[in-house]
Amino acid sequence: NAQYRHRHKSGGWVYLEAYGSNQINNPYINSVVLNVRDITERKQAEEALREAAVFETLTSVLENFISDSLGNLLTPIYGRIELCEIEDNIDQMKKNLGNIKEGITDLISGINAYRKFYKPMDGSLGEIGSVDLRSLLSLLLSGKPLRTYREKEFPIDPSVKLRFVFDPKQEGTISWEELPSVSGSKASILTALQETLINAVESYDSTEGGDILVSAKKEDQNLILEISDKGRGMKDDEREKSQFPFYKVLGIKKSARLGLGAYIAFVSAKYNGGDLQIESKEGIGTTASILLKVSD
Repeated sequence: NAQYRHRHKSGGWVYLEAYGSNQINNPYINSVVLNVRDITERKQAEEALREAAVFETLTSVLENFISDSLGNLLTPIYGRIELCEIEDNIDQMKKNLGNIKEGITDLISGINAYRKFYKPMDGSLGEIGSVDLRSLLSLLLSGKPLRTYREKEFPIDPSVKLRFVFDPKQEGTISWEELPSVSGSKASILTALQETLINAVESYDSTEGGDILVSAKKEDQNLILEISDKGRGMKDDEREKSQFPFYKVLGIKKSARLGLGAYIAFVSAKYNGGDLQIESKEGIGTTASILLKVSD
């Protein structure tokens, strides 16, 4: 079957779907029956649904930005401005002004990061090449501080352990020694991994901690890295929104990334021709699966 667009005599366009079937008079094709139907209304309905989905996403992004990010940043800024108005101590006033400046800087950097990762162009997140995945993971799982998309250090709490695991009983899983190089931008792959690991670290109560397990499996020419934790987990509606920009999961505020971490990890994976899927259950934990292309 095939779909195509045809100019109507009225000047507008109609969408047609054609189905062909052979009438066989063994061993030859005796004739071909072609059925064509007008699917213009279906196409219009599909386009309307796509536009509605885009509008819903944009509405959600704007709502998240206004109600969460702006509120969380501007409320303390406003409070410090009020303190400056009544403060007589010049040193304390300078401290309050410094806090105000820091809050405004956070807001500006978040907006700039969103602009950078929204519809990235070729080369904007680094040139595509062959990336040694083991060297990246060795650094990230070492326990040294990670770095956020804002180039700020994110220290790993000693109660949280990051490690690579291999279970030969699971189909398709590969060992550390079998990890292949992948195709992509080193900078954007590093960003995707770091932001996902930071989210996993933040899911744990620092008084209890836990393990973050990284495993890998190969499917055809794809490599899938799974980053799993048994932390807070997410409700279904939180998981569905977790990759929206400026969406913060309730109770996770430590890194002040304005709810952009999962979104930026998702965009970074897509930039390399990959993907990022998240499965999560409240009180059970989260598994983020990052798909990357194996390098030729």
